[in-house]
Amino acid sequence: MRFQVVILGLFFLLISCTNQGDSKLERKIEQLDKELKTLQEKHDSIVSFLSQSQYAILDIDTQKYASIRSASGVVFTFIIRKIEPYIDGYKISLEIGNLTAAQFQELSFKVSYTNEPMDIHLQELNFQEQSSPKRFPSNTWTNVDIILRSVNISQFKYIVISDLRTHVISMR
Repeated sequence: MRFQVVILGLFFLLISCTNQGDSKLERKIEQLDKELKTLQEKHDSIVSFLSQSQYAILDIDTQKYASIRSASGVVFTFIIRKIEPYIDGYKISLEIGNLTAAQFQELSFKVSYTNEPMDIHLQELNFQEQSSPKRFPSNTWTNVDIILRSVNISQFKYIVISDLRTHVISMR
């Protein structure tokens, strides 16, 4: 009889330990589910914002391009080709791709920089107005240099292009 009581006691102890472990595991799973849902919502929000907005975000460490739609609806592609120190800032050599059959004379846009584009409100950046009087022939890349003044390389990992405007459009 005593042996049966000990076995029964061990059985209930084992069940209570298993239940405690299960409840800890369940709490951890619930916490991870909440974190995953929060991250998914942030991701969806960022993707939605960028797809509806007029921003191109270029990572200075990669050779990946980013596209931006101009105010007139034309899509241009940007890629960073070179970054070098320049007086009190940095000179950024960009290539801008005109993917259309039209030719453009002069583009203007705003440029800024940031370290973490996903953690900020892009509209709060300090944008500098840029203008390029160059011709942008159809279906070609055009080199454009921009200068970021009074900035240190440690202050940026991303270049942000916004408010792209085309001025003179012609067809062949």
